[in-house]
Amino acid sequence: MLHAGCSFRSDKRVETSGGDASRIRFCAILPARQLSRILSERSFVMASNSSRSYETIVLPRWLRWTLYATTAVLFATGALWLAVHFGLKQGGADDLPHPAEPWILRVHGLAMMVGLFIYGSLLRAHMVNAWNLRRNRNTGLLVASMLALVTITGYMLYYVGGETTRPIISIVHWAIGLVIGGLLPFHVWHGRRARNAPD
Repeated sequence: MLHAGCSFRSDKRVETSGGDASRIRFCAILPARQLSRILSERSFVMASNSSRSYETIVLPRWLRWTLYATTAVLFATGALWLAVHFGLKQGGADDLPHPAEPWILRVHGLAMMVGLFIYGSLLRAHMVNAWNLRRNRNTGLLVASMLALVTITGYMLYYVGGETTRPIISIVHWAIGLVIGGLLPFHVWHGRRARNAPD
C-alpha cells in the first residue's frame, strides 16, 4: 500500500536489547518526478507486452485483404448462384440449369482454389498462435469448423454425391456458406473489440 510521497512500503525487523523483536516500518521516499517516471515505465512495459502478443496473430495487410477479397467473391458468387438457380428458372425447361450458372460456378471454383491456399496459411500464422494466447477462441473455433465443413461438402459435390444425395449436400454446402458470410465479419469485429478493450 502506497502513502502520499511513498513509492514502496516494507517491514524491517530489529532486535532490541531485551531480545524482543519489534517491527519498524519505513517508507522509501522518492521525488515526485522519479515516481512518475517509474510508473510511466511500468505502464509502457505492460502495453508493449500486450502489443507484442497481438503482433503474433495480426495478419499482414496483403494476407488480410486477400482473405477478405476471396471470401467476398466466394460469398457473392454463391449467393448469385442461389438467386439464379432458384429465382430465374427457364420457362418450360425446369430440368435445365440457367445459362449463367456454369459461369458463376467457374468463378466460384477459382475463388475456392485461392481460398484453400489463404485459409490454409492461417493455420500457423493466425489460428494456432491465437489459440495459445487464448484470443477470440469461441468465434475462431466456429469459423474454423464452418470452413472445414464447407470444404468437405464442396469436395463431396464433385466427387461423392450421387443423384439422390447431391441435392442434400448442395443445401448443406450453401447454408454453411451463408453462415460463414456473417460469422467471419463478426469474428474480425469481436477480435478488434477485444484488442482495443483495456486489460
